[in-house]
Amino acid sequence: GSQASARSLAERDAELSVDDPLLLAVLGAVTPFVRNYGTARVLLERALAIDPNAAWAWSRLGWLDNYADRPEAAIEKFERALRLSPLDPMNFNNHVGMGSAQEIVRDYDKAAAHYRRMLETLHADGIRPMVTLHHFSNPQWIDDQGGWRNPKTIDDYCWFVRHCASAFGDLVDDWITINEPTIYASEGYVTGDFPPGYKGGWGVLPDVLSNIVKAHGRA
Repeated sequence: GSQASARSLAERDAELSVDDPLLLAVLGAVTPFVRNYGTARVLLERALAIDPNAAWAWSRLGWLDNYADRPEAAIEKFERALRLSPLDPMNFNNHVGMGSAQEIVRDYDKAAAHYRRMLETLHADGIRPMVTLHHFSNPQWIDDQGGWRNPKTIDDYCWFVRHCASAFGDLVDDWITINEPTIYASEGYVTGDFPPGYKGGWGVLPDVLSNIVKAHGRA
């Protein structure tokens, strides 16, 4: 399949890029998209062994720690990436990563502070932010109750939207409610290739899409 092909190409490119820390960091950043987290970590650690000041490698390792529920280690890596490359225009990824790490430990005030700092930085740089409220993933407790198969998720999502609007509305004019909803619904609930990995077949799709559309309309 396409994921197996992508994994094979990434592994081949890694062999060709054994001495290039930038290419290794790039490969380490894209490899998680095919859920090969172990290979991604090896590539990023190899990049840092060659160049300990590779800020992007530190940043991507921070995301791997977030995925592995190691938020404290993730924050250390994001902070190091910021110190190494304070003028990087992509540093909003580090602020988002630190916010995500704070969400893992349920310190939502600190998470919101990181997101506000990211938005303020964008404004200071003359960039008008566009915020996507849902991008292919849910909190675990949402998936535990059935995710978008459960109509209750509509209310939970709208609660989240209200809080985001209250916390960041003065800094954001453009919002995307749910990213690529048909792709998310089919890959997440029909084939199981995306989180939450539910393989319900095409019969589940109408209910999932109906709940997503209702949530979009209410938001």
